[in-house]
Amino acid sequence: MLRCKGIYIIKIGPGRAADSGGLKVGDQIYEANSYDFTMVTLSQAIRRIQRKDTLKLKVGRADVSQDTLQSSGRL
Repeated sequence: MLRCKGIYIIKIGPGRAADSGGLKVGDQIYEANSYDFTMVTLSQAIRRIQRKDTLKLKVGRADVSQDTLQSSGRL
């Protein structure tokens, strides 16, 4: 898989909100709670999503253009 700059999903825990929300390994997070994630570092991304009860993501997948997923709970 070609890796570009950005934040990618590398692991999904079974039964977690990310799993039931439809995220897949390899998905790129474009946006989280209206914050642009295309050029952030991992530490910046973590700071943006820590202690959030609800996380609304805009993600991209190699075989799909963009999806908006919203989930409550631990990702």
